[in-house]
Order: sequence, then C-alpha cells, then structure tokens
Amino acid sequence: MTTILHVDGVKLAFGGVKALDGVTFDVPAGEIVGLIGPNGAGKTTLFDCISGYQRPDEGSITYDGNVELVGLPPHERVTHGIGRLFQQARMFPSVSIRDVLKTVQHRRMKAGLFRSVLGLARAEEREVTARADEALELVGLTAHADKPAMELSTGMLRLCELAAIVAVRPRLLLLDEPSSGIAQKETEALLPLLKRLRDHLDATVLVIEHDMPLVMGLADRIVAMAQGKVLTEGTPAVVQRHPDVLASYLGTRAAR
Repeated sequence: MTTILHVDGVKLAFGGVKALDGVTFDVPAGEIVGLIGPNGAGKTTLFDCISGYQRPDEGSITYDGNVELVGLPPHERVTHGIGRLFQQARMFPSVSIRDVLKTVQHRRMKAGLFRSVLGLARAEEREVTARADEALELVGLTAHADKPAMELSTGMLRLCELAAIVAVRPRLLLLDEPSSGIAQKETEALLPLLKRLRDHLDATVLVIEHDMPLVMGLADRIVAMAQGKVLTEGTPAVVQRHPDVLASYLGTRAAR
C-alpha cells in the first residue's frame, strides 16, 4: 500500500513543555485516518507542523514519497495538494460563499493582458466558477451560493469551508474537528459527506475528531495520541479496546 504522508520522529517543545515527543506514523493513500486523543495530546500542533504553521525541532514529515515538508512554507504545501480545515470557521463575512470559493482558487488564475486578448482569462474564470458551483453542490449549499457568510449558521460555515477545500482539489485533506460547534443532526450528516468527498476527490483524509461515534464510523485507521506521543494505531475496533486508550482518552481502565 502506498504511503502519502510519513511522519517520522517529530518533536516540538514550547519552553520546557514537550508538545510533540517523537511522533511517528504513516497515512496510507486513499484512506481516512482518524487522529484522536485528549486535549493537550498534541494533535493540532502536529497539524500545524504538517501544514507549515509550526516547524518541528526534530524529525521529518515526508509527503508523496519524496517531498520533505519541514521548512516548506504553507502556500507551497497547498500547491502540492494539501488542504486544511481549521477548528474554527473562518470566512469573509460580507462576501458570498460562491465568491469565497472562487477566491481560494486565485493561484490558478494567470490572467494578464496577453491572456485576455486570447480569451484565456475568460475561459479560466468559467472554469473557476464551475469548480465553485461543483463544490457547493457536493456539500449541499447550492441554494445558498449567493448569500454572504454572515448569514450562514455555524454548520453551514463548516460546509462552506469544506467546499473551499474541495474547490482546490487537494490530494490530502487535514480536517481539524469538522464537527466542532455544529448540531448533532449536522454531525450525523458529516460521516457520509466526508466519505463522499474523499471518493469524489480520490483523496486521503487525516482527521482530528473528538466525537467518537463519528470518527470510529468514519476512519479506516485510528492513531491515538496522549502527551505528545503515539499510544497506538490500528483499526477502530482494535484502538478503542486498547488499555492505554481507555485510560488516557476515556478515563477508564480495561477490565482485566
């Protein structure tokens, strides 16, 4: 099986606090991998290292076999096909969501005088609009395409952020608590939606999630962390029975 992301011995400390302490695991291409652990386990810090917002003190993060991500700025990681959803929805409040989805594709637009004369700029604009509309349809927001973000519920904003990621067609999606702040009914709808997006993009998903029924039903594999280290990894059925996971994440001990 091909590995799309290899995290090897990643360490990062803030002062005397070890946020990441030798984290190592692989993300197989095409799978959905869940990253779980209690608050303070280092999950979001690891995402920051993968997406370029933090630089590890030690270790390597290799993407697609030979691309070393450590030291690569965030915008270059996007061009390599890495997209990230943050914990909190972040949208331009007065801009329509269709225009937001067109804006995130701006790196594809190469319009200048020469291209305008040839009509290429208009062709690119049509393509960008088509991608935005396709993404809105995939997440079920077509009817709200012309609404500004300020008029959307928290759940709709999360869907809009997912649509923005879909519009740039990443190969690796980093989803940081996609169910954060949304209603239970919306959370239940996330599972089939995220699987549908993975299949549509032919992408790989690494997802941080505290909603156990959601992540256990969604993920092909689980990586469990605590105190900056990997406790265990494996299928959801294996991980949720692991005594260290029960102790560190669920606060209980496995029956002996």
